[in-house]
Amino acid sequence: MDINNTNEILDDEIDLKDLFRKLWSFRGFILRVTLLIAILTTAYGLYRKATTPAIYEYEAETLITVVTSEEYPTQKAVFLNLLNSRTIGDEVTKNLELSDPIVSKMISITPLKDTNVVRLTTKYKDKEKSITIANELATRASDLAISSLPGIEITAQDAILTGSSTQIKGETNVTLYVIIGLILGAMLSVFVVFLMEYTFGKVSTKNDLQQSLGLEVFGDITSTVNLKRNGWWPWKRN
Repeated sequence: MDINNTNEILDDEIDLKDLFRKLWSFRGFILRVTLLIAILTTAYGLYRKATTPAIYEYEAETLITVVTSEEYPTQKAVFLNLLNSRTIGDEVTKNLELSDPIVSKMISITPLKDTNVVRLTTKYKDKEKSITIANELATRASDLAISSLPGIEITAQDAILTGSSTQIKGETNVTLYVIIGLILGAMLSVFVVFLMEYTFGKVSTKNDLQQSLGLEVFGDITSTVNLKRNGWWPWKRN
């Protein structure tokens, strides 16, 4: 085995041990910074939870009876397309001054089997507006169909809430903010220790001096300058 390679491996092992030894000596600083960051992120998570509650979509429905003459059997299909059209949706959005435009995923149209009845279901984040949207869609589509399509009669019931709701945005997960804070705090504190101890090339031990000079050191003199390794800034000198 090459002696130089063996020495490099030993040096790497010594450096790794020295790194962990330094991190352990700065454990107080690492713990303080980690807890501080975790407290800040937790406080922000609690603030987000208090100011941004969960959002739900509420479901409303109306029943529409569509009767067509035998001469125009396809008029019902035309009406259903009209009911779900972008034109009607944009008109209702503008008329009701909705913050979110009506899109197809907010509307469900279900013809009831073996009947002339169609169930129109709407979903919106406000209960009253969900009912109003269902009524407006049915009214506008019906008026347009009756005025433009021959051989069709349409009647719609007043919309009601179905009692069903869907959560579209959950509450803020405070636990996640705590975990993120602990991870960020640990990473930041370890990075600062590494930066101060290695990147700035500080010589703090006999081994550091030997490695930096490439010479053997036979003795050392105890320094009278203390480092507060347990303070908020361990590199502060007394």
